[in-house]
Amino acid sequence: MILAYAGGKMRKHRIKTLAGDRVTIEMSSYDLTKGRITFRHKPEGARPASGNRQATYKTRGRR
Repeated sequence: MILAYAGGKMRKHRIKTLAGDRVTIEMSSYDLTKGRITFRHKPEGARPASGNRQATYKTRGRR
């Protein structure tokens, strides 16, 4: 059993983890029951999130 917390970039970019997610953990060399979550792996078959985004800027030219 390992107790781990979200690393700095995970918190900065607000990456959420749920029970059952596959993650990469850095282990403490002093206490092998504690660690830091450094990466959340995407689930198999995940689609890219950039498909249905609208532009946030106004286009110039013809309509």
